[in-house]
Amino acid sequence: LEDAVRAAEQPALGDVNVTMPEAGEDELGQLLTAMQHLVDYRRDMAAAASAIADGDIAARLQTRSEQDVLGSAFVRMTGYLAEMGAVAGEISSGNLTVRVTPRSARDSFGQAFMAMSESLTRVIREIRSGADAMSGAVAEITNAAQRLSETTSMEAAAGASTTEKLSQISDAVAASVRSNREMEELSKRGVA
Repeated sequence: LEDAVRAAEQPALGDVNVTMPEAGEDELGQLLTAMQHLVDYRRDMAAAASAIADGDIAARLQTRSEQDVLGSAFVRMTGYLAEMGAVAGEISSGNLTVRVTPRSARDSFGQAFMAMSESLTRVIREIRSGADAMSGAVAEITNAAQRLSETTSMEAAAGASTTEKLSQISDAVAASVRSNREMEELSKRGVA
């Protein structure tokens, strides 16, 4: 009986690795067997909680009965975490249409996801608006560059035409100077 009492005190301290003493068929044996079932149940729940704490939300538990309040809470909790994990996966893949509805006013996790989704949607909208504005500015710059290029081409053509005319004038002046020199030479010979 003393071994049974010591063993029964361990689960109360959080020790789930307890093994109850060998049980007989009498009432004490039945009590020890029931206590071992309780320890086993707590060990299973502790293992599930540890897996969840390590980020493993795939842990699936089944309730042991309709009265299993702790098991029911774990089933709902893992279901909720799996649902939120799926939402996070959708958001991370770029799907911002997924909507999160917090389960209650105290659902800070759900409210944080909802706020995150709304913030990301707003940021993406602002980025798109900025990209549209930049696209418009680029189009305006492209049009201005095209007009400048056309104006430059026209001015270059006018400059080439002016250069050609100046060349013609230069040739005409040179011809006139030659002609004047020839006339001057003739006039000097005719006088002499």
